[in-house]
Amino acid sequence: MLSDTRNVNWGVLDGGPWKEQSRYPCGDEACFGAFLSLITFAFDQWERGWMETLDDIDMVVGVELSDSMDDKKWERLMFDNSFRLSKLYFTVLQVLRIASSCIEESVSDLRLVQEKWSNAVQYETTDARNVTRELEEMVTSMEAKKQRLLSRVDKKVEELLGATSLREATKAMALNQYIYIFTIVTVVYTPVGFLAAFWALPFLNNPDDSGIVRTPSAFVSTFIAVPVATYAVCLILAAYSAKKRNSISLLFELQRFLWRRSYRRWQEGEEEDSDHEATRDVSASSLSDVSKAKNSASVPPV
Repeated sequence: MLSDTRNVNWGVLDGGPWKEQSRYPCGDEACFGAFLSLITFAFDQWERGWMETLDDIDMVVGVELSDSMDDKKWERLMFDNSFRLSKLYFTVLQVLRIASSCIEESVSDLRLVQEKWSNAVQYETTDARNVTRELEEMVTSMEAKKQRLLSRVDKKVEELLGATSLREATKAMALNQYIYIFTIVTVVYTPVGFLAAFWALPFLNNPDDSGIVRTPSAFVSTFIAVPVATYAVCLILAAYSAKKRNSISLLFELQRFLWRRSYRRWQEGEEEDSDHEATRDVSASSLSDVSKAKNSASVPPV
């Protein structure tokens, strides 16, 4: 990006890259002044290139207002079974992380140039002071450019993290539904399987004197009572946990309500105190005016 010189006029007589910067290489520090001019031009191109890169990223992962009107497209953005969007978001997040490091590194390199110049200057000449001042201005300008770029990068990272969190939440919700169904099926068939294994024990199936294996008298009753008791206990525990969860949410709601009411009362008290102070100030000023009027009336004319 910085080596592209096709649209740059590098002539010295007509100003070259420093013509628009009001900085011409002259004096004892002419070489370093020309170097600063080229750095300024390069960093202008640097900022423009990063802005174009972030614009391209916005075009790739950006969402328009019309997308929210299309239900199919909106669901495709939220639910991705092929992990195509997840892979895209992960790639863009890594690119933004690398971009943030590169931006920081560029400004650090410019600060290093400033430090090396400060260490190299041995005599405080007018040209040296001008170069030092220009370096400070350049570092300040680069800090502002860096903040603009990093703020935009951070905003894009937050947007992508929010989209990734939404997709992970939807996948976790679907997984919870599968676990819920699996739990119900397990609860239904566990007592039946337990009883079948229990009544299949050899010592419970011994033949009688005639050699016939008879069905135990408690077989039918246990196959009815044990599953019903298991289902009843599961339903009671589920209802208790749901009630406890609702009570906890109600407790948090009550806490937030009390906090808001106390905060509102505190604000009203602050406003009343400010009104009382204003009333006292007005009363004090009126009393001082009255006393001044009395004093002026009591003074005899000369």
